[in-house]
Amino acid sequence: ILSPGMVVDGKYRIERVLAKGGMGVIAAAWRDDLASRVALKLLVDHDGEARTRFAQEARALSRLRSEHVVKVFDVGELADETPYMVMEFLVGGDLDSVLRERGPLPVETAVECILQACEGIAEAHSHGIVHRDLKPSNLFLTKRPDGRPLVKVVDFGIAKQVGPLASPGLTQPLDVIGSPQYMSPEQTRGDVVDARTDVWSLGVCLYQLLTDEVPFPGQTVATIAAGVLRDAPRPPQAFRPDLPQRVVDVILRCLQKAPEDRFA
Repeated sequence: ILSPGMVVDGKYRIERVLAKGGMGVIAAAWRDDLASRVALKLLVDHDGEARTRFAQEARALSRLRSEHVVKVFDVGELADETPYMVMEFLVGGDLDSVLRERGPLPVETAVECILQACEGIAEAHSHGIVHRDLKPSNLFLTKRPDGRPLVKVVDFGIAKQVGPLASPGLTQPLDVIGSPQYMSPEQTRGDVVDARTDVWSLGVCLYQLLTDEVPFPGQTVATIAAGVLRDAPRPPQAFRPDLPQRVVDVILRCLQKAPEDRFA
């Protein structure tokens, strides 16, 4: 649907496709009038609910100002009503790729990455936005202009608005959506979720960045879900004996089954 050289909406010249999925495609594009490179996200499967989620992501991102959240510059529709979103172009790689390349990260590096992610998610939570799909592949490691590492939270495609601004009819109870290895017990059950489901997911991310393992493994969704709902997490020290106890305590508090027992 996107190919190098084509011009989208008269402004964005496609350079190359970066990623494809079942519902959309992301490409690097160049905007001549501003002499800048951007990332253009196009929704391929634009049925009613997919369009609603796409618009929801654009609204969520447009309200956030943190340097730790990917920025949206423009939204629009093509002549055939295909919606698109224009975001900042990020150079680097997601933390899942970093983990595959380097293996478990140094404690200080992993903690700093999660702290930066927390900054972005905290602002989202202050606006009543729950991400619901936090995982290393949605945490992008790039650099500030001075070369220091910078983590940005990406892909708010299944974010949920809670509180008075919530959209009726979307993401209701029993709507189970997310990535099973990172979903909280209440999200796994399809219950109503709040910000504390993201706290759980951040705990899983920190566990994985430090050990290259997940606390609740499994080959099937059912096996993973059973572990999340029933089992204690595998002790992270079993894979990384040098972990400071204070870091372990933080992880295990994030992974409490009851939301009220986690960090607020």
